[in-house]
Amino acid sequence: MSTHRFFSPTSHTTTTTSRPNSPIAPAATLNLRDNNPFTERTRYPLPIELCPFAAGMSEDKFDRTFRTPGSIMLGAFGSQPTSRGRSQYIATLTIDGTMCCTTAEATGPIQALCYILDSFDIRLDIKTFRQRKMPDNPHHQYATFLEIENRYFTHWSIGYGTTSEEASLSALIAAANQYRQHQTTLRTSASTGITYTGSLDDTKERRAA
Repeated sequence: MSTHRFFSPTSHTTTTTSRPNSPIAPAATLNLRDNNPFTERTRYPLPIELCPFAAGMSEDKFDRTFRTPGSIMLGAFGSQPTSRGRSQYIATLTIDGTMCCTTAEATGPIQALCYILDSFDIRLDIKTFRQRKMPDNPHHQYATFLEIENRYFTHWSIGYGTTSEEASLSALIAAANQYRQHQTTLRTSASTGITYTGSLDDTKERRAA
């Protein structure tokens, strides 16, 4: 069984990939001097879809927005092949201070972690997947950028890692913490009579009738 160890849901890493029918803009079309913390830190461009959201952000706001910390953390994560051509994934998660070990059968690690989070009522649907490989970065060779859709909002999350898999799992954990954060906002709105709509980037509110 191969095992990857994570120490926080926002551990750093980077890569470049695109899903079918969703081409990534060539790096040459992006300005490396775009005013965003990712490019300033790494000298690599953000995916073009993310640039409007990150432009002008401080480093602190960038991390809080796209690498959201929270009560969900991934510990050990490993897999072993099954006779059906898939793999059995085993994950150790800490949620609200409680550690648990759970499994899922899937075709890959991203699908497996989505299944595992769904078993805790954290539904994350990946709308856009981008990954950038940064061989010149001594700390994080891969970055994964996920546009996540769930029952409440659509939001981007970012994860870093020394491998493609580690970066993707880190981005999913950040997305899970965004989800929990929004649930907390909704509970607060229920007690105050204010309904929040939109994304965490641009939260709008209206007074309940």
